[in-house]
Amino acid sequence: MFFNETRALDLLRFVRQEFASLPVVACRIGDRVVAPVMSEAMGIAAKSTGAVAYIDMPLLHADHATDVDFRSQVLRHIR
Repeated sequence: MFFNETRALDLLRFVRQEFASLPVVACRIGDRVVAPVMSEAMGIAAKSTGAVAYIDMPLLHADHATDVDFRSQVLRHIR
């Protein structure tokens, strides 16, 4: 799902309230360039709102190895 930054945090708060045991991994996708401090702030906001992890996909430089790395990062938090 795509949400702007504030709506994503609203969704995360809702999920944490209604489904407290459900782990949520927040992920930034797309190719929009953001300053490193902005990405770090998004991760801090997501984690402080209840996400178990924050993954910045553009920083992983998409290829097959990235897909494998992404899957392993997500699965590490939901198993």
